[in-house]
Amino acid sequence: SLNTYKNNTAECYFELGNKVNNQKKYAEAKEYYSKAYQKCTGGYKNEAKFKENLEKASKDIKNAEASEINRSGLTAWKESNYELAKTKFTEALNHSTPDHADKKLFEGNIEHAEAAIYNREADQLFKQNNFEAAVAKYQQAIETCPKDRTDSLNTYKNNLASTFNQMGMDHLTKEKFAEAKKLFDLAINGSTKNNEKLNSFTENLRKASDGINNNNAEIFYNEGKIVW
Repeated sequence: SLNTYKNNTAECYFELGNKVNNQKKYAEAKEYYSKAYQKCTGGYKNEAKFKENLEKASKDIKNAEASEINRSGLTAWKESNYELAKTKFTEALNHSTPDHADKKLFEGNIEHAEAAIYNREADQLFKQNNFEAAVAKYQQAIETCPKDRTDSLNTYKNNLASTFNQMGMDHLTKEKFAEAKKLFDLAINGSTKNNEKLNSFTENLRKASDGINNNNAEIFYNEGKIVW
């Protein structure tokens, strides 16, 4: 009968759709599933399955496009164009379906790009000797960066530590030893274990501590508490 012919044809389209879908050719799969759904008769036993696969193919197309957009964001990231990278990662997230397997990855990429932007802004502030503003930006970078992006996170922590150290050096040259010591402590405690500047921070802390001790000794001497 005509209905049997239509449904058999629909099954053929459905099988062709499955074949190209397994090859991740989602646009072709969608076309075949659409033909299967349109060709079968109303109430046919596999009508719902044809429709389900058609809808899934549509989602797969969107998600494949989202993944491609994300890859363009990664390219921008490698070129240090973090603003464009963030734009692309956001576009990828918005384009994807709620159940996309890489949705969390896209979200992490957005945060990673935001953190890189904060870090670069902090670098510029540091070069301008605007250390307090740089500290705030480095802290934003650390707070925003996903915890699993350890290389970037460690870089931002060490950048913040270097800023505290520089602020400490400024106080040290002015013989404000107590203020300098606090800043050197922050630099040391905020550094990663493999920070190549850690020994320098520790030496600066020693100088500040010596300055405090010498000041205290002078005070005691002037008050007559030490007999030399």
